[in-house]
Amino acid sequence: MSASFANHLFETSANGGSTSISTSVIGNPPITHKWGCDAPSGTLVQLYNRTNVYPCFNGDKTLADEMQSAGVSYKWYGAPTSDPGYQWDTFNAYSQDRNNSTIWTHNVPWTNLLSDAAKNQLPQFSWVSPPFKASEHPPYGTCSGENW
Repeated sequence: MSASFANHLFETSANGGSTSISTSVIGNPPITHKWGCDAPSGTLVQLYNRTNVYPCFNGDKTLADEMQSAGVSYKWYGAPTSDPGYQWDTFNAYSQDRNNSTIWTHNVPWTNLLSDAAKNQLPQFSWVSPPFKASEHPPYGTCSGENW
C-alpha cells in the first residue's frame, strides 16, 4: 500500500524495486495536476531509501525504455495536461522519457483509445489512465471508475 503516485510509478518501472518509487509526498506542495518533471519547484517525494527528491527521476529504466529498445509498440493513453488525472502520467516523472521526443510521442489523450481500436491501430502494449473524475479518488466513487 502506498500513495497513488507511487503505485502508478510501479506499473511503469522496469525493475519493480526501484529506489525512485516514492512512498509519500513531503510537506504540502501546491495542489496542482502538474507532477513529475512538471511539478512546482520545491515539491519533494520521499523514496524507499528515505531520501527526499524532486519527482523527476533520472536513470531508472522504465518499461517504455525497454519496449523502445526491443521495437515493441506501446502507448500511454492518459489524461491531457488540462485534467488533474495528468498527475498519474508516470512517464512524465522520468526525465529520460519526458525529455525524449520519441518516447513522449507515445503519450496520447485517453480519448484516442477508442478511435485507435476502431481503426485497428492499437499498439502491442497499452497503459490506460482515466481522467480524474473516473479515477475513483475522492470525491468520486468507485462506480465512476468502473463505469468508465
